[in-house]
Amino acid sequence: MRARSLLLVALVLASGPALASETVTWTCYRNARFTALATENVKSVGTRFVTRKSTESIAADCMIETRPTDLVLGENRPGSDDMNAFYYSMLHDNFLVLDDGTGTARNLVIFDLATGRKAFSGGYSVVQGTTDACEPKAQCGQPDEFAYDDAGLTFWRVTGEAASAKTCTNYARLKAAGKPVGMEPAIEEKSLFAFATATVTSLKARRCVLRD
Repeated sequence: MRARSLLLVALVLASGPALASETVTWTCYRNARFTALATENVKSVGTRFVTRKSTESIAADCMIETRPTDLVLGENRPGSDDMNAFYYSMLHDNFLVLDDGTGTARNLVIFDLATGRKAFSGGYSVVQGTTDACEPKAQCGQPDEFAYDDAGLTFWRVTGEAASAKTCTNYARLKAAGKPVGMEPAIEEKSLFAFATATVTSLKARRCVLRD
């Protein structure tokens, strides 16, 4: 069973009496170990996350503020090395799983909130135009494309191996289809990110898709 709860909080921020107020909506994702507060970046794309260890108090965990011990992700400040367009996928135990990007070529980023570091970062995709298609940032979850349970997260990982007619049976068709839009065939491998070990292993199945 996936232990997580979700709380929506609306906060009105007023810059001054002569200025109109703007409403900022926060979402609080929480489980027994960690909490992630999320809000849309106003001046850039993606989502800003404020993460912290959970306590016995939901109200305290979901309080909208930044504390010295918080890990903040996706701020996209000038000069920051965190210039990403993050979107929430799931929070499991100490792992915050994010979809990263704004185009068709997506990246999967998994943060280990216990260490404050990325446990995984790499290209992945969900094939569009099929019955299994979904958007991971919408938390849809499709067994053949992007799915998770208590054991781990199953997804299609970009291998980085060069695609060719020898490695892709549909190479010629993909090459022709991708040329007008600047996309190229790429090899993906069905993979499992195991929560217990924070490692990625191959599930053997492979496919060729278009990526930009």
